[in-house]
Amino acid sequence: MNIKQVILTILIIMIPTARSFALKGMVIVLEAPVFCEMDITADVCTYKRKGDLIYLHNKHNGKSALNVDYSNFSDEEYEKVNEFDNAFLASLANNPFAEDKDFYTTLDGRGRNVYILKKHVKVIYNDTREAGSKVTVLPRDVLDYRIEEPLPKGFPLSKEDIYRVSLSFSLGSSKNSNYPYRQEFLVEDYGGRYGALVEYTSNVRLVENNRLFFGGTFAANFGTNELLLGNQFTAKEINSEYSIGPIISFDSHRTLKYRLSFTGEITLNFNQKTIILTDLEDSKESRSFYSFSFSPRISTTLNWQTGYSQMFLFCKLQAGLTFPHKFAPYDKTESIVWNKSTDWVDLPIMGEYSLYLGLQFVQ
Repeated sequence: MNIKQVILTILIIMIPTARSFALKGMVIVLEAPVFCEMDITADVCTYKRKGDLIYLHNKHNGKSALNVDYSNFSDEEYEKVNEFDNAFLASLANNPFAEDKDFYTTLDGRGRNVYILKKHVKVIYNDTREAGSKVTVLPRDVLDYRIEEPLPKGFPLSKEDIYRVSLSFSLGSSKNSNYPYRQEFLVEDYGGRYGALVEYTSNVRLVENNRLFFGGTFAANFGTNELLLGNQFTAKEINSEYSIGPIISFDSHRTLKYRLSFTGEITLNFNQKTIILTDLEDSKESRSFYSFSFSPRISTTLNWQTGYSQMFLFCKLQAGLTFPHKFAPYDKTESIVWNKSTDWVDLPIMGEYSLYLGLQFVQ
């Protein structure tokens, strides 16, 4: 077979195909997917942009209202024709291909049959049927991903500076270190620790995508221990701790609604212990002790977004150590109920854990 015969064979094959796809259509959405099969869950072969002209299979042409036999029309139907009722005129163009009710058949660049949704295309019939077809998608093109300026407030662009303020309440373990009373303990009741926390951080640009934050923390924690001594005295120890220090956190996992962060901090603590002794006659005597200490802590925080884009609820689990320190009395005493030889409170190195629940505001 020579070259002329090959060319002639190709032309003979292409002419029926070209005639089958003589109908034109225009894409009316920003970016219309073209499917490999007649199913919206099928693979997408390619995309067509708004304004592109595509060839459609001639089976979708149907017939124009101009070619309809009006001799059997009722008066009401004649009236609709005379008034150019677009919906009625369009209904006169019968299309027997019910299986194609959602798709038009077209061709891809390799000549294969592919399918595009009818609602994404305006067919160019060149007759009265065009009066009832839209040239745009109203009220909104859902495939138009472009956003007009100015951008809406809170649009998720990466900001240069981000600030976070956290407010929370806490529950935690108590610190079981007591004054060296002269009598042994008959009953010990150690209450838990509760408090409040404020944190302020801002992003550090050393890490991309605003994942690293640095700032400061302030916390106040309180707790109470009650003891029954061998001489029937009761001792109530009221503990308070005020902490301040730097904090660094890293967002390890983030979604639109959730964020998981890991935090490290070291704080300077001012500790105070007030002891109230009560005898059998209900007479009371109290003294206060103070100390300074350091505490390194690590924590894991889960944040989830509320109905407001800039406010998060969060739950934080924290573990830490308190380094050894000594509580000294504010003043001396001559009372015999106190231990004059060791009139202080030693606190050894001690672990602690806390649970925080609160709100975080992001700006």
